[in-house]
Amino acid sequence: MNIRRASDETRERLEKTDAVDFQILIRQEVQQLLERLSAFAFDCGLDTLELIELLRVASIKTAAKRQMEPDERISISRVSALTGISRTQISGVLKSNKRSQITARESVLNRILRGWRSDSRFLTGHRPKALKLFGRNPSFEFLVKLYGRGLPVRAVFDELICVGAIELLPCQIVVLLKPFAVHERISHKETEALLKKVRDLLGSGARGQRVLEAKTNSPQRRRNLRRIR
Repeated sequence: MNIRRASDETRERLEKTDAVDFQILIRQEVQQLLERLSAFAFDCGLDTLELIELLRVASIKTAAKRQMEPDERISISRVSALTGISRTQISGVLKSNKRSQITARESVLNRILRGWRSDSRFLTGHRPKALKLFGRNPSFEFLVKLYGRGLPVRAVFDELICVGAIELLPCQIVVLLKPFAVHERISHKETEALLKKVRDLLGSGARGQRVLEAKTNSPQRRRNLRRIR
């Protein structure tokens, strides 16, 4: 089943759902999107904590922009109510426009590779050394112990081999092939497929929201809204 056909089926299902079913369906769609986004991010060298930080910052800025459109002022409490993020964290994000706020954190794999490229113990001149797999400094085992945040050497080795960032020579010597843990399969085609999924999801969500509003725009609902206001 192609993405366009799946998107059409999603729209048809949305038109038949009530408010509860709509929420369940949207959660399922978002989860599918996040699964693809996670796979894409992992291949690009990002980890889950980096994704969470990016989502946190993006959510705060999106919520703030929604308030700026009608009245040009931002309520930290309203942003917190919409996002579920604490007001202290929201204030920190809105007060800082520094790019380092997003890029300060890095995955464990990239932290290890950065140590290999920058720590003088693992350099010959300005170039990363070829390292013994195990043994005393300098070795790949020692590098992981320094920068791997307690992860087992074998787990780090297997992941870096998987993404093509390192190579093991027959003499048990490890050489660095890439500066970052980016998978070889990343391409423009993968990027375009992900962006298309995002567009399809957002299109389905917008139409579904309009259908939901039409179904719930009853006299009783209007009376309830008046009470809240």
